[in-house]
Amino acid sequence: MCRIHAGNKGSTMQPNSGVNAPLPTEECDIVMKGGITSGVVYPSAVLALCARYRFRSIGGASVGAIAAATTAAAEYGRQTGRGTGFEQLNVMNDELAREGFLLSLFKPRSSAGGLYAIYLAAVGKGGPAAVFTAVLRQARWVIVPLLGWWATLVAVAWLMGDAWWVVPVLLAAWVVLIFLLAVVVAGRGRPVGVWLGLGLAVGWPLLFAVPSVGVRSWNDLSRSGFGLVPGSGGGGALCDWLHHHIQAAAGLSEDEPLTFRMLADDLGADGEPVGVDLQMTTTNLSTARPMRLPRDMPGYLFAPDDLRDVMPAAVLHWLNENGTHDSGLVRLPVDGNLPVLLAFRLSMSFPALFTAVRLHAPALETGRADAVPHWFSDGGIGSNFPVHLFDRWMPRRPTFALSFAPFPVTPDGRVVAGETDVGLPPAPNEERLPRWVPISDVGGFAAQILETMQNWRDTMQAELPGFRERVYEARLDKPAGEGGLNLGMDAKTIMRLQERGRRVGIATAATFDMDQHFFTRYLVAMQQLEIGLVGRDDGGAGRDPGGVGRAFGPRKGAFDAGDVGAGELFGRDPAWLSQAGGATWDLVERARSWTAFGRFVSDQPRPQPVKRIIPDV
Repeated sequence: MCRIHAGNKGSTMQPNSGVNAPLPTEECDIVMKGGITSGVVYPSAVLALCARYRFRSIGGASVGAIAAATTAAAEYGRQTGRGTGFEQLNVMNDELAREGFLLSLFKPRSSAGGLYAIYLAAVGKGGPAAVFTAVLRQARWVIVPLLGWWATLVAVAWLMGDAWWVVPVLLAAWVVLIFLLAVVVAGRGRPVGVWLGLGLAVGWPLLFAVPSVGVRSWNDLSRSGFGLVPGSGGGGALCDWLHHHIQAAAGLSEDEPLTFRMLADDLGADGEPVGVDLQMTTTNLSTARPMRLPRDMPGYLFAPDDLRDVMPAAVLHWLNENGTHDSGLVRLPVDGNLPVLLAFRLSMSFPALFTAVRLHAPALETGRADAVPHWFSDGGIGSNFPVHLFDRWMPRRPTFALSFAPFPVTPDGRVVAGETDVGLPPAPNEERLPRWVPISDVGGFAAQILETMQNWRDTMQAELPGFRERVYEARLDKPAGEGGLNLGMDAKTIMRLQERGRRVGIATAATFDMDQHFFTRYLVAMQQLEIGLVGRDDGGAGRDPGGVGRAFGPRKGAFDAGDVGAGELFGRDPAWLSQAGGATWDLVERARSWTAFGRFVSDQPRPQPVKRIIPDV
């Protein structure tokens, strides 16, 4: 059954509570964006959808992979009648809403506690002073040169006798100089300039702490997976917590991890396969490419020690028992038998916060079969909002895309009138306008460079007709500490986001128009098919109208003769070439006949996409 608890009042969940509830007759797919702690909105959104829809294809990146994994497990539990199903998402909501619980899931490595404290200070509300204080705690030895500096000042003043006052005057002059420099840089005087000058005058030896901690942290991260939090390695860490909830929702013991094959092929209570297609994304930094899980994982191996603090002991034991051992490494199970939890951890590896995951694969490009390490990091690096997952030319069911976004603001920083904390798709004949972000300093400039590098494709994809009408947003107030890297969100903020997620789910179920979506996709698909076959009418301004007809026409005779001049025919023979050429030309001629009813190509809907051959990621 799909019920949403009102607030943090404890679970009313009972095992098999959804057995007698009829399965929804409508189906949907769902894709969820990454966003670290912003993901607390997802369970409530899914709960608002599950009463109406049966989830068929489920995808996500980074924290979206948490929601994808738990949604898939809940759907599995609902269909098999074994587990707690979607009631388990209520339990997760209740736990996340406990004060301090979210932060407790992120347990750093034993050697990374100090750097983790600096990280928390950097993403918290304390500002530079809190960060510097955290740095000083990791380099207490700088107290020695600090005391030495103070002793030097006192000694110099004492030795100068009646001219002792020169020392404080010089220090004051230094403070004034720093203040004036701050005025030049910032354009106006600020108290921070005075405090900075005073701090440098009397406490400059403290600056030695920064390179000291920096070098030590660099070396520690390089030796330990390039991150602070491994994910497991003890009770109560994120992966341990998620493993418990996945298994409970699916109705499996913790020694029998849920796998992708179970989701697809196990029989439900109705005797039919569960039929859940779960997909996540990760990033293979060693080959510089995004990868889709579980599809791209055959051939990879792992060293048990590399996963000891990454996976719960029960999952690692299962991998050891079900993998193929090879020269001290273990080959990951294939044919869909990859545990869902391992795929989640490969996707949820936010750089620096989480350790990267080391797997191995043969170094085929060197002609050797020796296994070399491959480092996997966050799926959001390559595609943080994989809205393209499960996309079809013409959809059989909706693929909802749940996202996060800041509130739209005016140039003076005010929220645009009429905007709410739930972002709905635009009307069918309206474009999704690019979201304007103010840039006022170097930090904002750098942040937008990273945002563009990471998300430009996902952002523009979500603006296209056929995509934009299925994107629903939870608007976040980042300055108020909502979501993002804020691991220390208080219970009140988390419950506010959970309620926002519920309203996003309700809005999705209530406002999505499948008939309109299908027609939009139909029109866009046929426009691209027509352009691909016969080209454009607007080939001016130096643009080649293109089209298969223009390119294939001069070569039709070669196809008819069965000799196209290519050295590699990929298994085709002359008879096939002749028939294929005729079929291709028939297709072009049929597309040309579409002018009889006015063609598909027009200036609507906009913006117009292009059809290209691209990697399947």
